[in-house]
Amino acid sequence: MDSNGVRLILIVLGVALLVAIYLWDRLTRRSKSKAPRKLKRKPRERREPGVVGPAPDIDDADEWRVAPEPVEDEPPVAQPEPAKERGLFGRSKRAEKERERLIAELQEANEKLQSIDKMKTNFITMASHELRTPLTTIKAFVELLIMKQGMPDAQKAKLMNTINTETDRLTRLVADLLDLARIEAGSMRWQVDDVSIEDLIRNVIESMALLFENKGLRVTTTFSQPLARLAGDRDRLIQVMTNILSNSVKFTPAGGSIHIAVRQEAEPREQIVVEISDTGIGIPAVDLELIFEKFHRSDNKVTDTIEGTGLGLAITRQIVEHYGGRIWASSMQGEGSVFTVTLPLQNR
Repeated sequence: MDSNGVRLILIVLGVALLVAIYLWDRLTRRSKSKAPRKLKRKPRERREPGVVGPAPDIDDADEWRVAPEPVEDEPPVAQPEPAKERGLFGRSKRAEKERERLIAELQEANEKLQSIDKMKTNFITMASHELRTPLTTIKAFVELLIMKQGMPDAQKAKLMNTINTETDRLTRLVADLLDLARIEAGSMRWQVDDVSIEDLIRNVIESMALLFENKGLRVTTTFSQPLARLAGDRDRLIQVMTNILSNSVKFTPAGGSIHIAVRQEAEPREQIVVEISDTGIGIPAVDLELIFEKFHRSDNKVTDTIEGTGLGLAITRQIVEHYGGRIWASSMQGEGSVFTVTLPLQNR
């Protein structure tokens, strides 16, 4: 082969090599454009506030069009809790608190119902006992009178007197039960009278004079002047004073004394204050509050022998509280008791 043929072959091989290099370069550029590349840019120059400068220089404009890859070592940004989830959580907390409140109210109501049921059971038991006692006596004595027709007149008179006493006791008990039931049910009819507390107390003392005389009790009074008139039911206020004085008569030994003091106060409010003190056997400290409960009797051998319905002071408290007043007792055993009644004047 001559030199011209060799030169031609070398030229062809050179051109083929250049074509191959060109194709390889195009292929590698296409594959690189498909792969994600990190964004490369020059650090920005620090500018003073309010100064507008030229845009930063960029080495390769194509690289600005490539999305940056997330940094793997950077901790994830905490996403805010969706408003819907927060709302549901808040509503569930409120619902839980409401449920707890309702449960507490139901428990309290249940305890009150149990207490009322217990009081009702005790009331029925004691009322039945108080009613049965005089009825049993009356029935027994009537049977004696029927069976023994030839009984001496003196014995008959004694039995008849006992029957009369027990009948009166039964009548008072039924009347007290009815009064208490009406007051507690709110069906009591209250009259509105213009009442002089001084005249009312003097009338009560006069009506009970025989009881005081039978036991040899000395009754004294003190009325501070002036005394405003009360607006209330005269008969119910008489019942209050009668019940308290009857209690003093029962528990004051023969030859004792009872004192009634009445005054008017301006503080803490305008009111009439009545204090009834006696020289009786006194009331144990544990019973000072309980004596105003229905059928309560002190656990005392002396008081067990004294007759009574056990409702007088309970009714008295209900009447006093109806007029917005208060009643309480203070006592020293063996030295007597003091019953204090307050009656406000705001309704006069």
